[in-house]
Amino acid sequence: MNAVPPVAATRAAADAAPADAPASDAHTRAGIAPDGLPPRLGDAARLAWQDLRGALHQRLRLATLELKLVGLTLAQAVLLGLVAGLLLVTAWLALVAGLTWGAIQAGAHWAVAVAGAVVLNLVVAGVLVTVMLRLLARLDLPGTLHALQPHRATPTPPAPPPAR
Repeated sequence: MNAVPPVAATRAAADAAPADAPASDAHTRAGIAPDGLPPRLGDAARLAWQDLRGALHQRLRLATLELKLVGLTLAQAVLLGLVAGLLLVTAWLALVAGLTWGAIQAGAHWAVAVAGAVVLNLVVAGVLVTVMLRLLARLDLPGTLHALQPHRATPTPPAPPPAR
């Protein structure tokens, strides 16, 4: 396979271009100035800065698009969660009403059946509040806060004397 080195191919393309054609950035990026001399340090720095800005722009554009997608996805998830919550509340109310109706049909006084439903609701609510309070401890980010605090040199306690 007869491959032409990239620099030679760029020089050949530069030589083949008409004399009045504007110099392209491709020549300069390849290390060849339009006059065939290596680029100056200032030109190389300017091109490196342009490349860096272009790469940064592309990454920021990608991040922007992904954040928009995340926002839309989060809104959809919240909406679906609200609908699911409404359905769960409806199902819970139907269950409690069914249990209360069943207790009344079984011969319980209506006041006792309603009191049983209230007690059932309070017990379930108490369990859920307990779980929620345990979860709230995670919101303080204890591991992150500990990692960000400067570590103080704590003196190591003296070793206990050997047993005799």
